Amino acid sequence: MIVKLIEGQKGLIAKIQGKIAILQDGATDRTAGEEINVMITGMNPKKTVVFIKLVTEEYELVEHSGFERSGSMCRTIAWAKAKQAGITPGRVAVKFTDNINIGFKGKVEQPLTPGSCYIDKNTRKGNIYRCEGVDSLDQLSL
Repeated sequence: MIVKLIEGQKGLIAKIQGKIAILQDGATDRTAGEEINVMITGMNPKKTVVFIKLVTEEYELVEHSGFERSGSMCRTIAWAKAKQAGITPGRVAVKFTDNINIGFKGKVEQPLTPGSCYIDKNTRKGNIYRCEGVDSLDQLSL
């Protein structure tokens, strides 16, 4: 997502869909008016501020099948077909489908919501990557 930096009261900020977007690490050498590519890493509890991070060469945007939690002791995970690997949500509050206790008291399986997220190409544990950020607000669990 491309944003234009503006001067805020305490440093550089951006706006995303009318919300203030605060830059996290990695953007200290930037200037107001500059357009940069960022990922969304989260929001404050009141949902008035968006946290963003600079997209650098180590990150890759990948499509996934949709995050699913299917058991109280199971890992919430999505499948990235192009990488042939799983993705966990990490610290990002991504949308996920809650399919715990399917078949109990008439509960039926819910469909997954495919999306995309940024992964760090150089950091992987076994066959699992961690979601580092998303490219739009609609990917977050609001």
